[in-house]
Amino acid sequence: MSKRIRLVLSICILALCLSTLTFGVLAAVQKNNQIKGEIGFSADNCNVSISASISGAVKEDGSANNANLATTTVTDNLAWQINDVLCFDEKNYPTIPDIVITFVVTNNSSTVAVKVTASLGSAIPTDHVSATFASTVGTWSNTDGITLGKKGGTEASSATITLTIHLTDKVNTLPATQGRLVSFKFETPTNS
Repeated sequence: MSKRIRLVLSICILALCLSTLTFGVLAAVQKNNQIKGEIGFSADNCNVSISASISGAVKEDGSANNANLATTTVTDNLAWQINDVLCFDEKNYPTIPDIVITFVVTNNSSTVAVKVTASLGSAIPTDHVSATFASTVGTWSNTDGITLGKKGGTEASSATITLTIHLTDKVNTLPATQGRLVSFKFETPTNS
């Protein structure tokens, strides 16, 4: 073989080795941290409308998963199934954006206020992620939630509630679980 052919082959083999090494490193860094499940609601003598939007998540194929869940009236028990898996966007590892689910809750009753509380479900493994609630009405309390006033009253009858899910364990992969992400409860406050 001539020197020129050996040189070209050596360069090709070097390029192949570097691309394989790069792919191997990326494969080792990319994790499949995802959550999947449903959002449940229970309403005790209440008439509440709720809608939601998801941001910061990607689908399993890496495309954006900025889903919107249509406005639904909750008068009894109801559950929304999140159809797509919510994966953490790890393309800029170790910087991983939070998954944010934003709920808009409205009390449709003109006669009673509504107390809104929420609890995390089994589909959010708290040893791998942290999840926090925030509200545009009052200060969110993990035990007492918030209270929405009567429709047409002096207190706000609508609020935006934000659930922020932050990946705290970037080393290990989340366990594959499916179940309840969060459960909302709507009830008439005892002092209403």
